[in-house]
Order: sequence, then C-alpha cells, then structure tokens
Amino acid sequence: MAAISAITSLLKKDENILLCNEVYGGTYKLFKTLLPRYGISTIDVDATRPKEIAESITGASRMIWLETPTNPLMTVLDITAIAKISRAHGLILVVDNTLASPYLQRPVASGADIVVEGTKYLAGHGDIIGGALATSDEALYRHLKFVQNKAGAVPSPFDCYLTLRGARTLHLRMERHSQNATEIAEMLERDSRVNEVNYPFLSTFAYSSTARSQMRLGGGNLSFRINGGFENARRFIKSLKLFELGVSLGSVSSLVSHPASMTHRSLPGDEKTKLKITDDLIRMSVGIENIGDLTEDIRGALDAAFEIDVAVPQQ
Repeated sequence: MAAISAITSLLKKDENILLCNEVYGGTYKLFKTLLPRYGISTIDVDATRPKEIAESITGASRMIWLETPTNPLMTVLDITAIAKISRAHGLILVVDNTLASPYLQRPVASGADIVVEGTKYLAGHGDIIGGALATSDEALYRHLKFVQNKAGAVPSPFDCYLTLRGARTLHLRMERHSQNATEIAEMLERDSRVNEVNYPFLSTFAYSSTARSQMRLGGGNLSFRINGGFENARRFIKSLKLFELGVSLGSVSSLVSHPASMTHRSLPGDEKTKLKITDDLIRMSVGIENIGDLTEDIRGALDAAFEIDVAVPQQ
C-alpha cells in the first residue's frame, strides 16, 4: 500500500483515474474513500473491453489502473491494447502485477509505465508485507523515489533481505506453482460437483488466449464455483487438511479462502453481485507441495462437502 500510495502522488486535484473493475481491496478503499478528500476521483471501467476505456477518458483523466490477472476471478487484461490507448491520450498506465510476478509477466515490455509488485511471490514464504515499483521512465522514477524518501515508505533492512533471498528462487517456485495449479484446475474442471473454474492457462477459460500472449505460465492462483452454494463451500473449506484458511497468496504453502466472506466481505451486496463475488466462489493459492498430496486433499474435501448425512433409526 505504501508503493500504491506513492503512485497516487502523481495525481492532482480535479484529476481522475480510470479504474478496472476488479482491484485489490486496499487499492479500492484508498481510491474510493481517501483520494476523494483531495479532489481525486475514479471512473470505473470494464477493462476487458479496451474500447470502453477509450470512451470513458475525459479531459481530467490522468491515469489508467489495471490488475491482471485479477483477484479472485483471474480475469486477464490485454496490456498491449490498453497501453496503445494510454499513450494516445497521454495517460500514465499502471499495472498491478502481484498475482503474476515479474517472472510470469513483464508489463513494462507490453507498454505499462509503472508496475506494482507485491512481495507475495517475490519473497515467497508468507512472512513479510511489502511492495515494489518498476518503471523505465526516468522522470517517473525520480518522482517516486523522492516520495518514498520524503514520505518514509522505506522497508526495514531485514524485510529487504528476506525479499532478496526469496527472489533467488522466484523462477523455480513460479514454475512449480504454475505446474501444480494447472493440474488442479484441470482436475476441478472435470469434476461434476464444480460449476466453473477460473485459471489463466485453462484452455476453456475466457481469457486464456490473452493470458498466453503476455504470460509465461498461468501462475499459482485459481478460483472455482462449487455446487450447493455457501454451505457446500463452507464444508469443503473446513474439510481441507493441507490447504490452510487464509486471505494471503504467493507462499510456498497452499492457502484457501472464501472471497465473499473474507477478502471482499466489506463490499456492498450489489457490488459483490456486480463483480460476481458469490457465496459459491472459492479461491486457492496453490503452493509447491507434492501435487499428489494436494489433489488427494481436494478430492477428499469435495467428497466430504457432498456427503449425504443419513439419519440412523432409533432402536
């Protein structure tokens, strides 16, 4: 959030940000509750339709803000197409790359001006909170570095050490995260108890072609909709043994979350409906454990969630 806040210092009173539909909850709250106090507004756009972005630009527009893939629906946005629009109108294009990591996706190479990298995958062990910014624009770099220094958004030396240590194995971990998540996504897609699977490299996923054009692999995150609504989602999550319940992502250890009641709980009901954050949606951050252990854990949890309780007759 310190990194994201530093970017907002590029904006002035009466300017606006074109904001993609699905963004990190902290970003959403910052943009919707704090920035308006300084006269900075947002325009919500369906960024899967670049034409809508172009049509939404006003004379006060200064920045386009994207996340891709998004959390928790894994929507993949066409960075190259949107970058062309951004350049044509003289806007700053920001891409939050947290779910992909710099190993799987390089937004600057696709035309982004600033890239936000969370330390989730960079550090990779779920033990620090931090962020980083990348840009190839010298003027933007100098401004952001100045803000970091003057506003005090400087991580501790030990957190920097942990991030740098984790970065040495980023390529190895992302390969394994992606390999495991792909196998799990394909397994879930074949299961009749699952309605929908969202994973960037799944061949049936709506944004698969875009993902393959700008990502090296599909990454470690996926989401799916389970039959039976909230009750079966709850039973499934409670029955997992290797996947721990948690809202984070990017660790070597696997995590599971229920977005509607956890990460997106604070959103109004109509906003959840608009974003399709429903009670049957489950998100997984797949770790690097043995794939056989992970698939066995998921199958067992599905069996438990759909187990029919049979009353025993009284003697």
